[in-house]
Amino acid sequence: MTQMVENDDSMFYSWQCISLVIRNHTVDFVIKDELDMMSFIHVILHCMGGGPDPVMPSHKRDKTQKSLEADKCLTPYKWMKFRMKLSYCAWLRNMPINELVLKAIGATLTELRTLAVYKL
Repeated sequence: MTQMVENDDSMFYSWQCISLVIRNHTVDFVIKDELDMMSFIHVILHCMGGGPDPVMPSHKRDKTQKSLEADKCLTPYKWMKFRMKLSYCAWLRNMPINELVLKAIGATLTELRTLAVYKL
């Protein structure tokens, strides 16, 4: 991600945008900080009842169960964000995604070997 283009404040990436559809309107939010985005999603999930298929009212569930439900709801978002970032990095480097991943694995292995040599 080091080659991401850093322009003015008006630029944002697709994984920094979230849209809420309310009746006949769509409200778009751009949240650049990742922790703020996750907090926002947690608040929205809480307002909607704690996640999909709530077995019992949210006030009767313990914190662990609420956390697991929130994580279940956030997993598709996290995968989508990962795929968008991976595609963007591949596009910046003008190479296929599989080549980008293989080069990253190769660089990691080379770095691990170098660290292992230093430890010896």
